[in-house]
Amino acid sequence: LGRLEESLRYTTASAKYYNHNQHKHNQHHTLSSPLLTRSRNELAQEQIAHNATANNYQGMRRDVEKAEDTTRAMNDRIMQLEVKHTEAVDEMVRKHKKDVSTAKERVDALEIERR
Repeated sequence: LGRLEESLRYTTASAKYYNHNQHKHNQHHTLSSPLLTRSRNELAQEQIAHNATANNYQGMRRDVEKAEDTTRAMNDRIMQLEVKHTEAVDEMVRKHKKDVSTAKERVDALEIERR
């Protein structure tokens, strides 16, 4: 009987201790729950802001890449035009030299005829 009473006291004490701790645990969660909810909300807002910034950055990066592509294309076109211009100038110079040469030959022929 003594051992049974001792066991019952021990069980009762354990149950009280467990209930006391469970109550404190519940209280802690009740108190911290609004903080946790606020923290989660703040974290979600930060994540949204971060995603928006990342998307904005990616958009700007795409714009920069497009601008770089456009610049490369324009530089290629400028080089093509410079080559065409150089070829055209060379052709004009050749034609002019030929015209001058032909004119000199005529002048020489006229001088010979005149004599």
